[in-house]
Amino acid sequence: MPTWSPRTRELAAPAGVVLVLLLVAAALVPSLRDERRLDHAQDLLRTAPGRALVASEDAESGTTRSRVEALRVTALVRLGDLRGAERLARAVLRRDPSDVLTLRRLYQVQLLRKRTGAAARTKRELRRLDPKYADGTGV
Repeated sequence: MPTWSPRTRELAAPAGVVLVLLLVAAALVPSLRDERRLDHAQDLLRTAPGRALVASEDAESGTTRSRVEALRVTALVRLGDLRGAERLARAVLRRDPSDVLTLRRLYQVQLLRKRTGAAARTKRELRRLDPKYADGTGV
């Protein structure tokens, strides 16, 4: 084991902290970039849902995946593809049945499609997962 001078030992701890912080920052950069891309896609959703779908493809990481998929469902609704929106929402929920954001979108799509029985079941599931939606106004 090397013999370190007192000054070297004094600097080693802060240098280790700086190294850890740099590694954490480097790990966060892709997530932050994806968040920015997703915000851009969200802005496009209002005026150009087709472009929002394309832009959302660039923003999919583990941290933004749920938001990206909810955006895609909304974009499909705005493009008039209610069946596609419902199909996508169901696919997402098969992977993650507790995804409240997608469950809310599914509920909205089912109401738009006048599928009241399915919407009622989805609303019950929403109540179970997120009680603040118990009266349906949060959806």
